[in-house]
Amino acid sequence: MLNVTGHEYYVSGVGSTEDRGSENITRGTASFTVRVYDRHAIALRYITSQRDAHYPDLPRTYQSVETFYLAYTFLGSTGFGAVECLGEAMSHEDKNSCAERQLAKANVCENGECVIESTTSQNNNDVLLQKK
Repeated sequence: MLNVTGHEYYVSGVGSTEDRGSENITRGTASFTVRVYDRHAIALRYITSQRDAHYPDLPRTYQSVETFYLAYTFLGSTGFGAVECLGEAMSHEDKNSCAERQLAKANVCENGECVIESTTSQNNNDVLLQKK
């Protein structure tokens, strides 16, 4: 993923504590993130900030700061936890069917062993998980 942003601020007599000069401040960032394995990624980021100040009774001031850094990133899951089939379900029966599929994916663990199983009651609206 590539992300680039930039900001520029012009500060003059109206927004400054001094009404006799002005400042131009710019800031830019650029980052590149690449997935390494599964949900693990690394990111490279560059940040630059510059300040150019003009005051009639002071010498011109120019400041510049640049930063590079490398970071580890743990990526989140897609969809932010949303359930795909519920959004597409039109009828009450479709929503129940979706809920049953979601519950069927739940793990039931006993004595360190996990199995996937689902049992529906006589009423299709209720889905129960049972342990072996």
